[in-house]
Amino acid sequence: MLNPSLETNLIYLKSNFEFIPSKITQLETSGMLLSESIKCIKKIEFLIQKAPNKIGQTIATKMENVILKNNKFKIVTNISEIQMVKAQEEKIFQKV
Repeated sequence: MLNPSLETNLIYLKSNFEFIPSKITQLETSGMLLSESIKCIKKIEFLIQKAPNKIGQTIATKMENVILKNNKFKIVTNISEIQMVKAQEEKIFQKV
């Protein structure tokens, strides 16, 4: 006999986390810009935080902890932000 809450749990997972496989595939794309990869990860983080109830909160907390513990991700994010600022400055100077 199957667990009666199995169907409910599967519906919850599909409703709240169905986007994850497509985002992983997107991240695996060759030649993706660093800024686009970081935006994708930030989007995943945002969508995970929207998942309701205690299960959603637990998963969101886990994702947040993984990101916070990843010092190299922080470095790469900072590099990307610097690159974006420089690109914006170049556009401004080209218009002048």
